[in-house]
Amino acid sequence: MKARWALIFFATGLGAGWLIFGGGLRASAQFAGNNSAASVVRKREARPVKSPHEAKFRSFAKELPSLSEEEMEAFKKSLAPGDRPAAVDALLAQAGPYGLPGEVTNMISEILKTWAGEDFDGAWDWCRRIESDANRNFIASELLDQLVDKDPDRALALHLEMVAEGTGFDSRILFELLRQVTTKDAASFLNFLGKLPSDYNDQEMPVEFAADFNFQQAADGIVALRKNQKAPIQILPNNLLSSWATRDADAAYAWFSKNGNLPRENFGNLLEGIEKQGNPGASYSWAADKINEPGCRWETMIHALADIRSDENTSVINGIAQAMPDTANRDRFLGDVVMMNHLANPVAHYGYALTQMSSPTARLETFQRLGKANKLFDAENIPDTQLQQWGITRQQVEQAQALGR
Repeated sequence: MKARWALIFFATGLGAGWLIFGGGLRASAQFAGNNSAASVVRKREARPVKSPHEAKFRSFAKELPSLSEEEMEAFKKSLAPGDRPAAVDALLAQAGPYGLPGEVTNMISEILKTWAGEDFDGAWDWCRRIESDANRNFIASELLDQLVDKDPDRALALHLEMVAEGTGFDSRILFELLRQVTTKDAASFLNFLGKLPSDYNDQEMPVEFAADFNFQQAADGIVALRKNQKAPIQILPNNLLSSWATRDADAAYAWFSKNGNLPRENFGNLLEGIEKQGNPGASYSWAADKINEPGCRWETMIHALADIRSDENTSVINGIAQAMPDTANRDRFLGDVVMMNHLANPVAHYGYALTQMSSPTARLETFQRLGKANKLFDAENIPDTQLQQWGITRQQVEQAQALGR
């Protein structure tokens, strides 16, 4: 089969191999020469006359996954500009944009990359005429990937144009645009956020921030935008607080104390930023001081620490507790960690916090609090060795649990 395709496409040479398709070039030349960008297309225009070589492209598409790299590269080089629409159509026709083998998707991307580089407006105009929403959205997303670095403002405008059609369009360029604006300044960042549509699901990603980025301006702006229902925040960095804390932890904490969490960011991100300053464990004593300050956001801070389930979180909780010289404060903190989480069996997940407490009495008080709050746990499943380590009996646990109810 490969030999047959080599005979059809390449035997007469890469340049001359497509001369037999001259009629196809004339039939679709109207698209190669179109240099105007399309505005919002509310009604799909009639598709162009089909290329006379469409059947050959469909056959090629079926054989593509089994072709060698050399054969695929030869096809890309010999594909005439006027035959790009028919070739892409044939490739998409195999299974739609989201059911294609990787080789087919890559071939489409390569064709569109070349086309967008030579004539973006022509490629975009052709894309906007595609009748299938799924195919049109897929092609538009691929084309915008090629535009975003060259003309980010236009890429965003075209992205929003596609979203406005209500066909579920999305593209990867929002992430790239977010990366671009945070390397500029807070004003550019907020201007970008304010342009986003209101019907996206929240997404987040880590980004790099400019050396002089104004984190307070950005954080204040996020809060203001979120209060405006006409401009909810839909895509955000998930490392603004941690990056701010890396540079100025006290300033970041002062903002947090006044405003609380950012979307997808909380007190734990401040500790993360402090750790990045290069002094491992420094965040523990810092957090211990902040958690015991009068009027602090105690519950918000404890919830942030207690809802992280990982080995790292165990060391963070233990590290903060050990940095608290006052026994009463330490027991209160550890007890709240066990209490303030959304897990069905907090004892199983936070046994290490109970172990860190100063006395059996403090542990039994926590069990009583769990019973009062209807936090479920099965005393029968606590191992005897664990109870012995804690200095309490199973009967005492059950009694404390019952007293709390």
